[in-house]
Amino acid sequence: MQVSIQQRKALLKASLIILFLGLTAALVFVFLNSTKKDTTIDVQKARLEEKEIARQDMIKDRELTKLSIQQRDMAIEKLDMVDSMLRRQQVFINQKSPIIYKYYNEKASAINNYSSADLYSYFSALK
Repeated sequence: MQVSIQQRKALLKASLIILFLGLTAALVFVFLNSTKKDTTIDVQKARLEEKEIARQDMIKDRELTKLSIQQRDMAIEKLDMVDSMLRRQQVFINQKSPIIYKYYNEKASAINNYSSADLYSYFSALK
């Protein structure tokens, strides 16, 4: 079976046409697929934006927590100062209390010796 030159040329032309059409179809397929919008990038961008918003919220919450802790620490310091001041006052009162009690007893002893009638007449005379 011998193939003539014309048949070979026709076979070669048909092969080249088929190859050209296949290549053209492949290029058209690639071009059409590249024109489609890729939504995966948009989805990833949206996720990143959500994560950034969440991160910013966490930073704000952390700052508010730190501020709250500082305010509580300042309140505790103020209470400690007031507490130490009250302790000093209590010590001072405890030291002065026997002296005041003695002074009161001295002054009240004169009044305690009077009877009710004497005190009544004294106050009546003041009016």
